[in-house]
Amino acid sequence: TGTGPDLTITNAAGATFTVSANAEGADSADSIAAGIIGVGASNAAATPTLVTVTNNGTLNVTARAIDTNSSATSPSTADAFAGGIGLIGNVDGAVVTNKGTITVSAITDGNGGNADAYGIGFLGTTDSGVAGQVITINNEGGTITARTSKDAGATWQWGTAIDTENTAGEVVVNLSAAGGKVGDIFGDIELEGDSTVNVLNGETQLDGRIVGPGQVNIAANGTLLLENNANGPSHVIVDDFN
Repeated sequence: TGTGPDLTITNAAGATFTVSANAEGADSADSIAAGIIGVGASNAAATPTLVTVTNNGTLNVTARAIDTNSSATSPSTADAFAGGIGLIGNVDGAVVTNKGTITVSAITDGNGGNADAYGIGFLGTTDSGVAGQVITINNEGGTITARTSKDAGATWQWGTAIDTENTAGEVVVNLSAAGGKVGDIFGDIELEGDSTVNVLNGETQLDGRIVGPGQVNIAANGTLLLENNANGPSHVIVDDFN
């Protein structure tokens, strides 16, 4: 129940961090790949762990699971789970910033299976009840791709680029351009009730959805470009849109 040490993780500009997991099996195959996990103190701790994660380079995470006994008449039981940057524990006040490229892929075979991919998310309840604590996620001209495939990579569906579910406290997501680069996101942004998305300082291109009981604010100097590509039209469905 004590306070955890402060934690700072940086993937520097020009650096490439690659994680992959592969599993093949008859009737069962499970694959889990995780990039960066920031672990805070226990949720019972009076003071949260100060966690800062910054990606200025390239983070690639791939989980691949193949059920070798699957067929058109025998659906796959393979499970693939891939995560880019995850936070767990009492990390109120954490800051996650992406200025580089995050690509997370979960792949199963051509006969189905379960595939789940997230770019930035939370692995458990993060709120300690300390007043005024806010978790901040910044995408500053970076690229976040969270994608799933149930046909061995022939086609790609939206994963979850940013997921604020499993957070009981306040989360602010800032989407902006930076350094002459627009922000680029493939996958959904899933919000809990006390989550806010701010689009500011240039253009962010979204191939995916922003959904959940949260709020989206488009600043006067911000642009959210909703793309219409292979997975259909991107859209926003939230409680408050300004």
